[in-house]
Parts: sequence; structure tokens; C-alpha cells
Amino acid sequence: MPNDPKQIWKSQPEESSEMTLDEIRRRALALHNKTRKDLLQNITVTAGLVLLAAFGIGRGVDPLQQAAYAVVVVWALAGLFFFGRGMWDAEPGSGTGIELYRQEIERRRSFFHRVMRWSFGPMVLALAVFILDLNMKAGPGDLYPKAAPFLVLVAAWIAAYFYMRREESQALRQEIESLNRLENQG
Repeated sequence: MPNDPKQIWKSQPEESSEMTLDEIRRRALALHNKTRKDLLQNITVTAGLVLLAAFGIGRGVDPLQQAAYAVVVVWALAGLFFFGRGMWDAEPGSGTGIELYRQEIERRRSFFHRVMRWSFGPMVLALAVFILDLNMKAGPGDLYPKAAPFLVLVAAWIAAYFYMRREESQALRQEIESLNRLENQG
């Protein structure tokens, strides 16, 4: 037996990288369920955002602020329609094998882009209007020292969100590459 770590590494038996049809279906179903759960969470968050923005319209004094909150409401409600379009349609099992899994991966990849446009955008606009409103009421220089912890938490949340989505996107890209290799072998 060789003592050289490089030789030990090279002499290891190769692992089989083939996925069975059952494993492909299981992964497709798991990905479908995760997307469905995230869609339901998006509906909940959007409903909360619409309620808060509607409250902002009702209590706002400045017409520009009320208009900005109205844009948030319209954007978020339009987002519910456009965001979910095509995401609820296909049930798992409507394709076969690798193609079914590829469809689920593509649906999941498009999920992030839809979130950015139809859910994250109105949320950031509402947050900006809210912070500007607080700043106008507090007076110049009074708000930021008091709101700094909140603003740091919001910035950390945004950074963590983008990091998690980037990691998920890379994992999905690796799954597609794995499927491509599997198709090329068979």
C-alpha cells in the first residue's frame, strides 16, 4: 500500500454519480414543494406590506408620501398577479424524469428574479418612504442616531437575503450541470 497521499487519493474507487429515476422525481417534488411554500410566504408578506402601505396612505399628510404609498400598494398587488403567474400551474408529474426536474429547477431559478421585481421592490420603496417620513417628523439629525440599529438590521437582512439567494442559485446551476452530464452519458 502506498504511503503517498496523492497515490492513496488516486487509488480510491470512483463513486457512481448516476441518479435513479426515483431520486430525480423525489428531488423534483422537493423543489416543487419548496417553491410552493415560498409562494405562500410571499403572499403573506405582500398582504402585510399592502396593509402597512394602506395605513400609510390613511395617516399620511404629504400628498407625495401618500402617492408613494399608493404606488407600493399597486405595485405589490400587481406583483401578486404577475409573480404567481405560471408558478402555480404545473403540478409535479406533468413531465417525465430528467425533463420534469429540469422544469422545476428553471421554475425555481425564475423565482428569484420575480421576487426582486414584484416583492422586494415594493418592500424597499415602502421602507424608504417610511424612513423619510420619520426623518421629516423627527427633524434633521434627530432620527438617524436613534434609528441606526434598525437601519443596520435592515441592511444586514438585505445582505443575508442576497447571499442566500446567490448560494441557492449556484446550487441550482450545479444541479443543471449534473443533469446535463447525466443526459450526455445516457
